[in-house]
Formats: sequence, structure tokens, C-alpha cells
Amino acid sequence: MTFDVNKIPAARRVTYIQIGRQYSSEATLRQAVLTLQAFERYGDKVADYGYVAKDADALKGARAALEQASSGREGTRADRTERSLVFNRAMTGGKQARLRARTILEGVESELRDSGQGDVTTLTTVLGHTRAAGGDAVRLREQLEQLAQLLADKAIAAVARPRGGAGAAAALKAAIDALKSAEAELPSGPNTSAVTEQMDLLDGYIVESARRARKAARAAATALGQPDIARAFELSALYKPRSTVATPASPSPSQPPQ
Repeated sequence: MTFDVNKIPAARRVTYIQIGRQYSSEATLRQAVLTLQAFERYGDKVADYGYVAKDADALKGARAALEQASSGREGTRADRTERSLVFNRAMTGGKQARLRARTILEGVESELRDSGQGDVTTLTTVLGHTRAAGGDAVRLREQLEQLAQLLADKAIAAVARPRGGAGAAAALKAAIDALKSAEAELPSGPNTSAVTEQMDLLDGYIVESARRARKAARAAATALGQPDIARAFELSALYKPRSTVATPASPSPSQPPQ
């Protein structure tokens, strides 16, 4: 599809702007280049899994528009980069706190089921709803709050305490506070200039396009048995890989938390 920012429906523009506020234009421009390079190499592979030439053409158009919009706005770009770093740190910390709490609560759920004591319906439901949040900060924060509420329950807290429940609860609180602080630093609509808003929109469009390309690449890589396809489309310019213990049996790079 030919990219024309003015033809994007209002509701869709809001979605892209909200996403774009979370990333710096330097990062999204780098990601656009990486995704397009990957498409040049594997476009014929991923086309059968949902990401086609017109998607890549639109991504090229969005990249060109963002380059033009951000030209000469070094101060704005620097501010956006700093906000992006703070936001990404908050997201990473939140996902780590979520993993810690979920691991503990899964142990609590198992213990309660084995003992036949207590109703685990709410616990099971919350665990089912807090598996992933993608790049949605509001959704992640809501998940952390749900997990914190569980750990604040007296019956659950008693079982969770010897499993590290108190530490997990403290980590959740810190992560929630960090996310709220990061969200507060994102520019709001009324205080955002037209050019900055356009940059946010373009950033968001590029991020979503790159995400769709990655999904298509992962599907193609699995179906065709070619892991290099998935690696080529990773969002390495948007997310820093999590540090993991290296193992000889794991040739593929670590993935960003979801």
C-alpha cells in the first residue's frame, strides 16, 4: 500500500500516536531500515505468512516521512530518546516483576490444589490474564496491580511468604510506580505540537509494521524450518535483548519480554 499519513482514520491515528510516544525516532528509523533489509532478503518467504510487498512499500513511505518530519529537530529527538530509555527501563522492570510474581503464584496455586484447601478460581483467572502485555504499558501496569492484589490477600500471602512472596510484592510496587512515572513523562495530546504528534504517529506506524513483519517471519521460520528468517526480522533496534545465561544448545538470540 502507498503510505499517506492523511488517509489514516482518526481512531487508528490515536492508536499509532500512543504507541509512538513510547519510542524514539532514532530507534524506529533504525528498525525500519532493519526490517526493510530483512524483507529484501526474505520477502518471498514472509509474503505467504501475511507481510507482503505493499506492507514494505508503506513502511518505506513512513520512514521517508519520519526522516523529513524529524529533520532539524535535534532537541526534540534528544528528549524523545531520553523518554524512550526511561519508558523501556520501566517496561523491562515491570515484566521482570511480573515473571517473579507469576512464578511464585503458580507455586501457590499448585500447593493449594494439592492440599485441597481454599478456592483457587481467582488465582487461576489472574494467572491466565497476566501472561503477556506486548508493548502496552497500561495493560502491563494493570497486570502488575492484579498480581499485587493477589499477594496482598491474607490466605495467598501466607502460602506465598516462604516462596518469596514479600519480595515479589515489593518488586511489583516498585515496578508499578516506575511505570506510572514513565507514563506521566509521555507527552499529552494538548501539549504536543503538530509536528511532534506527526512524529509520534509515524513512529507508531513503523513499530506496528515491524511487529507484523516479525510475526510473519516467525511463522515462516517455523513452517519452513529456517530460523534465520525470524532472526532477520527481530526488533533489535527497539528492544535490548534480555541478559541470559549462555548455553551451547541455544543458538538463537534471546527475545525481548512480551
